[in-house]
Formats: sequence, C-alpha cells, structure tokens
Amino acid sequence: MFYVMVVVDDRMLGEWFQSHVKWNDYGFELVCVAKDGIDALQKLNQHEIDLIISEINMPKMNGIELLNTVKEYGKDTMVVYLTKKEDFSGSFHS
Repeated sequence: MFYVMVVVDDRMLGEWFQSHVKWNDYGFELVCVAKDGIDALQKLNQHEIDLIISEINMPKMNGIELLNTVKEYGKDTMVVYLTKKEDFSGSFHS
C-alpha cells in the first residue's frame, strides 16, 4: 500500500480526488489533501507519505518549492505534478 497526499489549492478538485478516485483499487490510500505547499509540509510531518500529487502553481509555496523542501528534509517521497496550464515549460528550475 502506498500512502498518498494530494496538494491542490482548488477545494472542489481536492474533494474530487477524495470522492471519485478509487485509490484502494490501485494499491493506494489517500491519507490527506493539502491546500498549498506549506499545508503539505505540515501534513508530511504528521503522516507517512510515499507519494505527493501536487499542483505546480499555488499560492504561498508552489509545487516546485515543495519538492525542493521535501528533498532538503531528506524525505524519500515521490512527487507527481499536475497543472491546469497548457504551457508549463517555464515552471521548472534546476
């Protein structure tokens, strides 16, 4: 079982992930939904998380900043990004 956190600033999208995705059918458990990167870091300290599904563009702390902070903490958590933007080539920084 993989433990998942979804990070989206759109409340309705967060609710959709909770109610429409059949996580257990695929070997996942949705542990929590966070509203931004800062909320995600707080939840990451409270829960065992294997996978973060994160929106890229969010207020306070975006998905890229979240990934960098997770790496700094030494967490071995995988991150998958989603975005509503059609062109997100400028979102990634090395």
